[in-house]
Amino acid sequence: MAKEDNIIFFKPASQYENTGDVLINKALLVILRKYGTIVVEDRNRPDWFLDVISSSAERLSQYSPNGVEKAIFSILIKNIFKRTKRKYILVFPPGHTSRKGKNGAIQSLKGSLKLLILRWLGCKIIRIGFSIGPFDKINAIAESLRSRCFNLYALRDYGSISLAKEWHFRNYKFAPDLAWSYEPINKSSGSDDYIVLSFRSNSYGTKYDKGYLEPVLVRLKEILSVGSLHEKEIVVAYQVLFDRDSSLQIVDFLSQDGWNVRLIDEKLTLDTAEQLYKNAAFVISNRLHVLLLAVQVETMAFPLVASLDNAKIVNIYKDNSLEDILLNMEDDSSVNLRRFVNILDNKDETLKRVAKISSSNRQLIENEVSHLFAN
Repeated sequence: MAKEDNIIFFKPASQYENTGDVLINKALLVILRKYGTIVVEDRNRPDWFLDVISSSAERLSQYSPNGVEKAIFSILIKNIFKRTKRKYILVFPPGHTSRKGKNGAIQSLKGSLKLLILRWLGCKIIRIGFSIGPFDKINAIAESLRSRCFNLYALRDYGSISLAKEWHFRNYKFAPDLAWSYEPINKSSGSDDYIVLSFRSNSYGTKYDKGYLEPVLVRLKEILSVGSLHEKEIVVAYQVLFDRDSSLQIVDFLSQDGWNVRLIDEKLTLDTAEQLYKNAAFVISNRLHVLLLAVQVETMAFPLVASLDNAKIVNIYKDNSLEDILLNMEDDSSVNLRRFVNILDNKDETLKRVAKISSSNRQLIENEVSHLFAN
């Protein structure tokens, strides 16, 4: 089927102030535009966000005042008695899905009914490169039912796959996080004058939790005291607006001990994040897409994580045989320091290994999408 016969409706992330979501939404649309005309739902999304993820995509508001599901429903109803080769695809954003409570389950089931009707009318429905959980029982059941509405329900880590098996989901497959397919404008320049720190403000959600970061700061101080690292500038930055408070906490903590520390006190855009990371000696973070964007620009990135609070990172790194790079809060500090020093000493080899993994993951994503549009 010719590319022009596919109309791909994309429902982008609502968390447009999270540069990680900008990253994976953009990466997905770069792949999808090879297979058809893209129409992006633009209600309640700012123009700058839509321009960054795909400046060439058409806007849904040009064709319909309704949301994307209603718009597709209207088109399919009109086409019931028409002979057309045109295919319609609804694509949900990558990222993460987690719900608790009766209201969340009810809303999920209502949405699933709409999707089921669209699928009966011939629309393909896909979501790729996302993770799920935790759910309470009622939401696990609701999400299991929802998975039956999808032609492709592609999860980005085997922890999510395990949960899908446990609750008898349907139509699920594995497909890597879309950040692995992202092609940055520029890669590492070889400069290593500074170190980048970027940490979330809590284990989950948007509310700042001072106590969450306190044990992390102790570990950071141990790591940054290795060798001559204390001579480098420490740059603290955030990709998510909610992380500003944690960034201030890091600056305050390190400044008290005389570190040369600087805060970039504005949310990094995708372009500014690329520029910052590519010139860094290395990055330390517990934000998944800080880490994955850094390695895409060929800069060493260390996850400093807790296995429960940062399960997405832990699962994805283990899935890719990169657990030797994890600096785990549950491990003895001496174990982490030995691991950190060993990786720094063999940084070039590690970056080559990560680049091969990235290339392999990019191909897996491309193959999955290509297979979907071939059928």
